[in-house]
Amino acid sequence: MFVRCSNDRTGKGRLEKRLIAALCASVVAAAAPLGAQSIDVSPYPLQTRQSRPIEFQKRAPGLEELIQRSDMPFQILQPIPLQGVRITGLYPKTVDILGFNYFVVVNNTKYRRLSDIYRDNRLKGKSNFVTADSIIHPYTAFTNRVLADAAVKQLTPDLLLLLKGMLKVSLSDCEEAEDADIREDIERNIAYLSVALKLLNPGFQIPEIGNVQRLVDLDLKCIFSGKILQSAIFDREEDFSAYKPQGWYATSGDLEGFYRCRQWLSRMAYPIIDVSEGTEGNKANSFRRSVLLFRSLDMSEALGRPASELWSRLLRGLVIFGTPLESWRERTLYPQDYKLVFKTSPGSLKVTLRALAEPLYRTKLMLAIRRQKPMNLGSASIFELDDSLGPVEAAANFRLFPLIGEPESPWLRSAARFISPERQGIASWPIALLDTYAWGGQQAGNILADNIRQLDPALSQALPELQHCVLRRLPGGQTQPVESRRWQILGSLLHQAPEGVPGALRTELWMTRKVESAFAAWVDGLASIAPPVSAEGMDNAVAVAESPPPQSSQTSASGSNPAAALCSSEDQLQLRRSKIPPFHYLEPNPELFRKLTSDAQKLMSDLCATGYFQESYRSRFLDFIRLFQRLEKIADTEIRGQPLNGLDKKLLGNIDLVLDKVDVPLAATIAFDAAPAGSDSGTRSSGAGAEGKEASNSAKNAPSLQEARSGGRQDVLKAGKDEQKTTWLSSGHTASRGSDSQFGGFNLALGNPGMLFIIFQNPRTLEWTLGRGALYTYYEMPAPLLSDVMWQHKLEAGFFKPPTWSQKFDIVQTASPVRTPSGPAVKDTH
Repeated sequence: MFVRCSNDRTGKGRLEKRLIAALCASVVAAAAPLGAQSIDVSPYPLQTRQSRPIEFQKRAPGLEELIQRSDMPFQILQPIPLQGVRITGLYPKTVDILGFNYFVVVNNTKYRRLSDIYRDNRLKGKSNFVTADSIIHPYTAFTNRVLADAAVKQLTPDLLLLLKGMLKVSLSDCEEAEDADIREDIERNIAYLSVALKLLNPGFQIPEIGNVQRLVDLDLKCIFSGKILQSAIFDREEDFSAYKPQGWYATSGDLEGFYRCRQWLSRMAYPIIDVSEGTEGNKANSFRRSVLLFRSLDMSEALGRPASELWSRLLRGLVIFGTPLESWRERTLYPQDYKLVFKTSPGSLKVTLRALAEPLYRTKLMLAIRRQKPMNLGSASIFELDDSLGPVEAAANFRLFPLIGEPESPWLRSAARFISPERQGIASWPIALLDTYAWGGQQAGNILADNIRQLDPALSQALPELQHCVLRRLPGGQTQPVESRRWQILGSLLHQAPEGVPGALRTELWMTRKVESAFAAWVDGLASIAPPVSAEGMDNAVAVAESPPPQSSQTSASGSNPAAALCSSEDQLQLRRSKIPPFHYLEPNPELFRKLTSDAQKLMSDLCATGYFQESYRSRFLDFIRLFQRLEKIADTEIRGQPLNGLDKKLLGNIDLVLDKVDVPLAATIAFDAAPAGSDSGTRSSGAGAEGKEASNSAKNAPSLQEARSGGRQDVLKAGKDEQKTTWLSSGHTASRGSDSQFGGFNLALGNPGMLFIIFQNPRTLEWTLGRGALYTYYEMPAPLLSDVMWQHKLEAGFFKPPTWSQKFDIVQTASPVRTPSGPAVKDTH
């Protein structure tokens, strides 16, 4: 409100000033804070409300904040005019794309192995472009074979020995127990050990004590059902889809049993609480049961030695199979932590029970929890937990063995509940991009940022959970990837090539292609496995590869017209004669070959240290190490622009002779299920009592044990009709169920090898060369879930489509079926 004052010095003007002053005083008094010392000029006291502090609501970051672009110095290429040039295996439109991008990939070729493409190159006198994919695949299959044999031939017998020793002590304690509640606790531990023994050895006889037989049968049916059901032994809901073997673990019954047993011994945790749990009549105490289980380990022997020594050896061996999945939502205790509290082995069960009655022991355990490493959380970052999740300090569990697996696998199982079975649903959840971005792939982040409007908004909650799985925060606030044997190797594929390499390898499209290769190699690590090694070593194959190659009519052309050179090289249109042999090139990634060398040396060393190394594999390990070291030197020489010696040239030209000894077919699929819920999985069981009808009902729809074993290797699980809602969990724990989603999972699949056509120059002669190489081909498909056989039928019928973000360079051409000498009808794109 604006007030105009008169300048008249008369009484009227003075009156106006006094009125204005009084008005201002009343306004100031009304605006004064409550309790202020001022003159109250208002006729009535003012009634004011008590002020409240401003509450700031925590805002979850959006996708624009979570996904950041990175500036990368991509190289811009000058297009090569290839109009009218004929290249065998490519359509005219594809040839034009090749001229612009300098490379194209033809998916789903007629070949079954990556090395078959190089064999075809050698026989036809074409230039090899030896890719990192063709080196990673056979090594991955070989190391999976080494681990599989160690699991079946060495870890399984040790596990049986350990579990039988623990069972013997538990049976003795059960006879000695006088209190009914204590006896019930021990019976549950006996059932827990018996399930593990039954998974490893189906012929194991379950002890006929109390309710043990019934508890074991119920939980075995749950394990083979692959559903979310109530565990009768542990009296809680469990996601039994995590027990389903897949990939190379599903190639034999012994491996399936080892995988399920490993999951059972690590996933089933004992919450450290000091109150009775469960329904009325169930007095089982989880903390007491964990101590009794530890006692069975601490008191048992194996081959005349303390069983704890065998447990330590098994722990070191199991860690070789994957990454310990430490949850940032729980504090986990293991037998070595209990050993710090119970430093002296109790002489009898009564002594142990008397110790449990003293509060001092549980206090020591809780202190041991706090002495553990700090949680992988920062104070102000995407790693903060939502307040609704509750305090993280509340969760403390005892586990016999740590959870072992791929860091992102629990997240992928959770994602299966959110991805629509339609193609558009999988497109809005680009699994490969999300995972490689979480592992530090800058180009994956750029692609996500460019297509952020097409992504599912739910990713704003899901992506931080994935980062929880794969990253950990250091005390200084920095983040670094968790220990992952696979990604320590594959991370080098996500780095941009240095200067001095062909221009095509420094383009944005090539970096996008390497994102696909990196994640496809991760899927390959879950799926591929080589047959047992033969007596012939790779050194013999290298010697043959370095021998003089057969004469070829291949010609080369150079000059200022690259199109003419390509035409001559590919189609043998001899514009001018030349006796120069084909120019071969290795993908210049010395970091990758250096990491492969380090991984082979460390894996062999770790297996030797634990006593799980088989000498029959030593020569093959050494062959791989020598090959990787040789390829590293070749890659360094290429980057420096120096010429290769004659032996290195012959090795690249005859690389198929080396890979043929270790290569295996590529096509495979890994399925992630949405974990259908059992019909009564939400009902609490009545525990181990004879009246436990609810526990029986929770597993009544599960197959019988005999049916489960006969169909245990089926890869297709029908999605349940019960609607589910997932709480994002990074540790693989059971998710809560609601009514938001009824989706059934997704497939991550590898197709037949893709053929790479790439243009590069000989750095010394400046001749343009069209090289051919072998690459992974990768697909993401929603439910229904596929087996390897079903996926092979899809490949033969052409029912597949690459991820939308990779279609710029993956050219899938119409093909006609042909029959190759080495296999059934396949697709021929050439």
